[in-house]
Amino acid sequence: MKVLAGATHTLTRAHNLHLALELIRTRGPVSRAEIARETGMSKPTASRLLEELLQHGLVRGSARGRGVGHPAVYFTLSPEAVHLAGVEIGPAGSRAVLAGFDGSVRLTETLPADPARPADPAAECELLLDRLLARAGLDRSRLYLTVVGLSCAAQLGEPLEDRLGVPTVVLRGSQLGALGEYEQYEHGAAGRRVDHLAYVRASEPGGVGLVLNGRLHRGARPALLTTTRYSTEEVAGRLADCLTPITLSTDIELIVLGCDAGPDDRALLESLRLELRERLADPPPVVRSGLGELAPVTGAVRLGLRSATRDLVTAITGGVQALGWTS
Repeated sequence: MKVLAGATHTLTRAHNLHLALELIRTRGPVSRAEIARETGMSKPTASRLLEELLQHGLVRGSARGRGVGHPAVYFTLSPEAVHLAGVEIGPAGSRAVLAGFDGSVRLTETLPADPARPADPAAECELLLDRLLARAGLDRSRLYLTVVGLSCAAQLGEPLEDRLGVPTVVLRGSQLGALGEYEQYEHGAAGRRVDHLAYVRASEPGGVGLVLNGRLHRGARPALLTTTRYSTEEVAGRLADCLTPITLSTDIELIVLGCDAGPDDRALLESLRLELRERLADPPPVVRSGLGELAPVTGAVRLGLRSATRDLVTAITGGVQALGWTS
């Protein structure tokens, strides 16, 4: 019974650490009293967790307020606690960002598309990372995680992680775009709260990024993308063909169209709405991306933050991972 009680206590501690870090990330700066109120913890519990997070350098506090008594201390995440890189290799160009533990983007690098340059996603990713790190004065060993979105039909050859020499996750650009857009709706920042979201774009007419119940659905295997060019109506039809069975089986609340079709974005939006109305009795709303071309790298940073938070809490609690906290 003592072993069970200890395990339950450790799981609760891990869960509470996650709650505190997520609240500070999304609402910060926040006070101890606000953390206790929003999470349902007691103030002593919140104080102990915050002290633990301060000792590990994951948060920092600053006093605010004037008048009688001690000023309240407000907490934010420490940007320098973790360095993350988000990369998208796309047909219209590639982009990389360097972010801190608080999710703030420190630096951005872009690489315009060049038809004369041989298609080599691994080389482009390596070049972008080296440029970012050189500007930041960091070496690769300081990167906690690199998350890469591939949005073109290309084989990586050797595993990207082996080439870069840093922990690396590779997903489709549409998957990362879905996670980036979900961030806008998770807490109602875009005017409504959404738990089930699909993300599509013209450059991936055969792929859909899904967030279901707040979790990224990765699928069994990433599909290779085609470089064949289609008309606006053909792209809309292919996207609708992919979205129809998914919408019927998962109750998607919102479909977000990525902004990579250039001047045809609005035409594609209307064509997709029309195609879905022909296939579904009550299709979900289709909206243009609120993040535009930044959606995939925003999702890459979000995925990196989730992974880093989970791993750091696991380390703090001696190897225990809070239930339900996955990327």
